[in-house]
Amino acid sequence: MCADVNALVASLAARGVPCAPVSDQRWGLLTEVTLPSGAKLGVYEPRHARPAAAEAPRAARTVRKEKAAKRKPPAAKKKAGKKKAGEEAAVASSTASCLSARAAPPPPAPAPGK
Repeated sequence: MCADVNALVASLAARGVPCAPVSDQRWGLLTEVTLPSGAKLGVYEPRHARPAAAEAPRAARTVRKEKAAKRKPPAAKKKAGKKKAGEEAAVASSTASCLSARAAPPPPAPAPGK
């Protein structure tokens, strides 16, 4: 969408960018700009009224910032203390069994016809 499609076409033509002729549609003036890839990009000058700029996203961000400021800070994580005597051995053995299970080769496939 642009404010003046004829000015855009003239500006692009001065730079050597190919554009399709401007066509008069019921909703506005339309042209196509050819991109370097060969693809066509439609550009139009609307006849309809343009919507006013939306203010809601800014307001929503402000509300989020205010809510975040009111929240309590997250609780501090507990520092890891000394592990119990058997806990360290249990973790080590479960890790070793997990690794050995992954490292084991798959069972051989059955021979065809048996």
